[in-house]
Amino acid sequence: MRVAPRADLPLRAMIPGRGVLQQPITVLDVSVGGVAVSRSGSFASVNVGDQLRLKLTFASFGAHEVAVEVRRADAFVIGLQFVDAPSEMTTAATRYVSELMERGAAA
Repeated sequence: MRVAPRADLPLRAMIPGRGVLQQPITVLDVSVGGVAVSRSGSFASVNVGDQLRLKLTFASFGAHEVAVEVRRADAFVIGLQFVDAPSEMTTAATRYVSELMERGAAA
């Protein structure tokens, strides 16, 4: 199940090591297995199969770094699948998605 982040339960994403002045990454939806982001900034030129690292902050459920693989790349959306996600991150993602579903935030 994919859900859309909400202002009252935000999901923040950044590429680690790029500094504080980087462009924000717009997360369009999230599931336990990955995220969809807007094709802009750091994601303007990625292709299916590319691998990156992301730092995701799941509201009050914690911040985690994870490897992701580009699984979808169209003109507007980049679909990223988590690769070998640590169990702590999977737990945080599951709790975050469950909370969003309880609040009625289906994508």
